[in-house]
Amino acid sequence: MIKILAVEDNKDIADFYFEFFTEFGYEVQTAEDAPSAIEKHRIFRADILILDLDIPGGGGIYVYDTIRNKMNDNVPIIFSTGKPEKLSELTGLVN
Repeated sequence: MIKILAVEDNKDIADFYFEFFTEFGYEVQTAEDAPSAIEKHRIFRADILILDLDIPGGGGIYVYDTIRNKMNDNVPIIFSTGKPEKLSELTGLVN
């Protein structure tokens, strides 16, 4: 079973991700901030991350950097944001 970690501080959106992907047979966990996202990924070992750029505790880029560079994990990451002005933070990211 494919495992998804959805990192989102908006409870309604996190609940949507959980319900939507669970309905299609995925195993889903959610996290609401950067530290819990990193810890959950360390334990859960998701196959895919859905990562909000604007989360408490360091932000999505911090989570990305920790997973890629400190954990040396190339798990696919899908970034999400409700703030288009945040998209410039993704410039230069590789993988």
